[in-house]
Amino acid sequence: MNRKLLDPFEPEYPEAIEACLDDEYAVKCAFSHNGELLATSRSDGFCYIWDMDTLNVMRKLSHSDTALAGLSWSRSGRYILTYDEAGVCVVWDLQTQTVRVRVEFGSAIACARMHPRNSA
Repeated sequence: MNRKLLDPFEPEYPEAIEACLDDEYAVKCAFSHNGELLATSRSDGFCYIWDMDTLNVMRKLSHSDTALAGLSWSRSGRYILTYDEAGVCVVWDLQTQTVRVRVEFGSAIACARMHPRNSA
């Protein structure tokens, strides 16, 4: 196609679905900042980390028995924050698959995010 005829302000979207991930329990999802990983928060209390090159599950993190309300990536992609409606926030270290911080609040959490600049 002639690049001069293309509108430079029109975003480029794929014309067809290239791949499909089978995750019937996913509630929310978020890509890492570099786009290499996808995290899905699930209604069964797990958080799955997907490798977008191979389309396979790289990590399975067990948050709790209650449904996850959401998640947030750190800037580096090493840490991920998961939270549920029961008021529990967990920061995971993805390299070691361990809990770095766990905080329990007395009420439901509507939204939680990692700091965009100060998160490692």
